[in-house]
Amino acid sequence: MGSDHDNLVLEALTMASDAERVLHVTMSNLLYPVTEDLLHRAFYAYRSKKIYMYQMETRVEASVQFQSHEDAEYGQNTFHRRNFYNGCCRMDIHLELSSPAATSSNSALTTPFPGNRRVKD
Repeated sequence: MGSDHDNLVLEALTMASDAERVLHVTMSNLLYPVTEDLLHRAFYAYRSKKIYMYQMETRVEASVQFQSHEDAEYGQNTFHRRNFYNGCCRMDIHLELSSPAATSSNSALTTPFPGNRRVKD
């Protein structure tokens, strides 16, 4: 049976490997609503697994986990700096890379934005 220390080490390694397949999406210039279902539909074709979303007054932020690092990169290359709707809801997308700071603190993947719920598995 492993110690608590072993569990912490394994958890940090899992978070680091998960971070390599997570995109952080920020949508600005919101003229139309962006729902959890719409995000799921957009990213599902690129093999997304989980989506965490937080809607604010002037923007939407989401973390999208993919099946693999390659799927995440493909999704980023497809959607970065594009509009979700014609002429508005611009997406700014960054790959969440692991770092020593990310593995020692809460990540967007393991801890959804405050007050949010997981959208789709």
